[in-house]
Amino acid sequence: LYIIQCDCQIQEVTHINSQEDFDTYLETMKIRGHGGTDFRPVFSYVDDLIKQKKLPELKGLIYFTDGYGDIPEEPDFPVLWVITPDGRNSIPWGYVIKLPEAK
Repeated sequence: LYIIQCDCQIQEVTHINSQEDFDTYLETMKIRGHGGTDFRPVFSYVDDLIKQKKLPELKGLIYFTDGYGDIPEEPDFPVLWVITPDGRNSIPWGYVIKLPEAK
């Protein structure tokens, strides 16, 4: 599992290899990025991992976002966009889930 935090550029990449890694990450994680979103660096990074054969069995990418930013051309792998309640209403490709308002 790769967790990539990004705004207009990649701010942090964490590679999770075990449940213990994930638990440690959750205990210590800090949200990085400050707006000016550009989705293209993440997709470029993932494409590079594929070319380097570091993701030989990539099943897809899940992108948590408000949906506002520069969207690249559609990649050759599935993408699920998880959009905040106040986020963009449409994304030109991929699967989209828009989160409901908090109660």
